[in-house]
Amino acid sequence: INVYRTADTNETSLFIYHLAKKAQVTSKGDFKIRFEKKPFEDSDLLEFIIAGIPGINALRAKKLLMEFKSLQEIFNAEIDSLEKTEKIGKKIAEEIFRLSRYEYDKEF
Repeated sequence: INVYRTADTNETSLFIYHLAKKAQVTSKGDFKIRFEKKPFEDSDLLEFIIAGIPGINALRAKKLLMEFKSLQEIFNAEIDSLEKTEKIGKKIAEEIFRLSRYEYDKEF
């Protein structure tokens, strides 16, 4: 086991950042974005997907799915409809709306 000493939390975070960046560049496989164990049931998988949106935890994901019933309904919803869901404010509703209409533009 290697032990690395750093001066403070800022130096520690930079060290971890550079270590992760190096691992991404030198690894032969894809770098994992999420480290949670994949759910087995479809309903749990839907919660897992929605909880991946910034600002949405497991409780908010459940509230959204109880209200809209499917990913498609959530992603097609307007901001005001999303805001009517318990625990979903304007900022989170706007983020869901924005991301659901965002076009992926990264290259491999």
